[in-house]
Amino acid sequence: MRFVFWLGIIVMTLLVSGCSSSKSWSWKQKLTIEVETPDGLVTGFSISRVKSTYTSAGPAKGGGGEIVGEAVVVEVAQGKYLFVLMDDVTDGIAKRVFGDLLPKRVRGDPTKLVVKKRNDALSNLRESRPVPPELYPMLVTFDDITDPTSVKLVDPDDLASSFGAGYKLKSILLEITDEKVTTGRIESVLGWLGEHPEPTLGRSSDIYNPIFAATVKHGDFIRR
Repeated sequence: MRFVFWLGIIVMTLLVSGCSSSKSWSWKQKLTIEVETPDGLVTGFSISRVKSTYTSAGPAKGGGGEIVGEAVVVEVAQGKYLFVLMDDVTDGIAKRVFGDLLPKRVRGDPTKLVVKKRNDALSNLRESRPVPPELYPMLVTFDDITDPTSVKLVDPDDLASSFGAGYKLKSILLEITDEKVTTGRIESVLGWLGEHPEPTLGRSSDIYNPIFAATVKHGDFIRR
């Protein structure tokens, strides 16, 4: 009886695995920020690896993905840093910035084929473009770089309100690249950085109107 039971488990496992088909793609993307300051232009960049997956059948049917890397950090003034976070925007930003260069869906094409064509094209693409303002990831700074709860949102159209007169965002650029994923830059600036993707940088007693630090996570700065 025990033999029959385990034989049934093995058969079911083979059936499920045979009915599902999963494929993955990956590419590295370089995000560069340029900031005009009273002392001239300053730049910063990070390179992350994006993995996109698609399962055509079974319980896990559908698309998914992950990003590994770190946020962009640039010192715009002595002891004053600007960060471009690794939020949900950066996960899929390449497919939107370079969307016109990817294959279009043809009537009758199954989703599996469309995903394959687009991901094949993107993983082989080597291109650089400015990121349009509507696709900018979240920008933040800290009043006190040693205090995670002092994190503040930065308006990309008004850096002067965060850093003073003469500071202006010039551009954010995205490139699909063969360069190595950057490491260690965020940790060198944020010595308090801990577990990721949790927890948040601060706590709030009001869940309906939380402080900003309660909406930002360690995983917005680094993902390994």
